Amino acid sequence: MPSWTALFLVTTILTSAPDSCFRFDKLLPSHIIAILSLVLLAIACVALYGMKLSARGAGSYMLTALIALYLNVFVLVIQAS
Repeated sequence: MPSWTALFLVTTILTSAPDSCFRFDKLLPSHIIAILSLVLLAIACVALYGMKLSARGAGSYMLTALIALYLNVFVLVIQAS
């Protein structure tokens, strides 16, 4: 399912990127979560496409993608309330 994986990575990056790209006066928790998510997604992309999901890359991809998904759901729940 490479297309679903690519779609997940692209949409998650596009969700996190605008929050950290805009100019801000004060560092907020939302900025920290967005930056953390982008770092995790960069590691996931390297593990998936750079390491071709080798033994070490598969674990790295799985862990970083799972944490990035958790952060997205966390932000969704906070914004929904």
